[in-house]
Amino acid sequence: MADTTIATGDAVTVKRWDPKFMSQANKKIFFAPMTGKEENNIVQSKLDLTKGPGDRITVSLFPRFAGAGVQGDVDIEGQEEAITPQTDNVTIDFYANAFRVAGIMTEQRSPDELRKSAREQLSIWLGEKVDQLGFDAIESSPTLIYSENSDTLVKSGPTASVVATDLIEPHMASFLRSAANSSTPKIKSIKQGGRDIFVLLMHTHCRYDMKNDTTYQNFHRDADVRDPKDNYLFKSGMGTIDDVLLYEHENVAVTSTWGAGAVYGARNKFMGAQAMCLAWARFPFLVEKRFQYGTKWGAMVGAVLGFRKLVLDSKDFGLAELRVARTNLN
Repeated sequence: MADTTIATGDAVTVKRWDPKFMSQANKKIFFAPMTGKEENNIVQSKLDLTKGPGDRITVSLFPRFAGAGVQGDVDIEGQEEAITPQTDNVTIDFYANAFRVAGIMTEQRSPDELRKSAREQLSIWLGEKVDQLGFDAIESSPTLIYSENSDTLVKSGPTASVVATDLIEPHMASFLRSAANSSTPKIKSIKQGGRDIFVLLMHTHCRYDMKNDTTYQNFHRDADVRDPKDNYLFKSGMGTIDDVLLYEHENVAVTSTWGAGAVYGARNKFMGAQAMCLAWARFPFLVEKRFQYGTKWGAMVGAVLGFRKLVLDSKDFGLAELRVARTNLN
């Protein structure tokens, strides 16, 4: 049997998605609270390809202005600050998964629950797929690395020097925040409510270590409570240290071979503005269909997107890696 192919640009092509399902799927994406259309976000979303053809989108990367500017009644013409804006590209692809019941008797036994569970699990799968694409991107070939070596943070420090007691500590967030200003390119903060915000994304085991650190416990016992209404970032994180928001996720890369070969470690991520870009060409959509003369029900979830970290002059634009030991909770 031959298949008939209809190209994207053909007039008969129908493009549709369920807005309700799109909203449900978006809530299951870990990076959603960090994402926005403007450059002033950890993850910048680009929607240009939702309105037209193409499989790649260009993202503008502007270094931060560093000059003093002018003051008073002076001519500014001829005193403009020169910067070199550059670009990076995000390539999109189609990602999907599907489910089909065995037959009419399977559906007869619990049709409503079966369909409901299938839709829910497919939306979870898609959210996790988007997240995995994001984690794959930030784990790939980091260019700025700090390692804890015998209780000292060392730039490009060897993992062979990491010992089991080199666990994550609160002062590391402050250190990375300060180091961001001197990195090349400079890691830009998120401007929010008069604050300069960064994000430290830790592995789940490092979250445990941080929560059990006495300095961290004292800090959050005495610290002022942030109003979560200021920004969803504050609401969804696990706290702040020196305006560095703390997040945790099991997908952060880990190892068990650092030190002399048996130290458990984690490759945590410190992120600023435009650390990543999430480009959508087609938002999450759900298609339901019947097969075999209507006796079998199935559903497919899909999306067309690209997710990558942004790079300027072969260096990560808004990202640094923090390598520390971790308590093995497995």
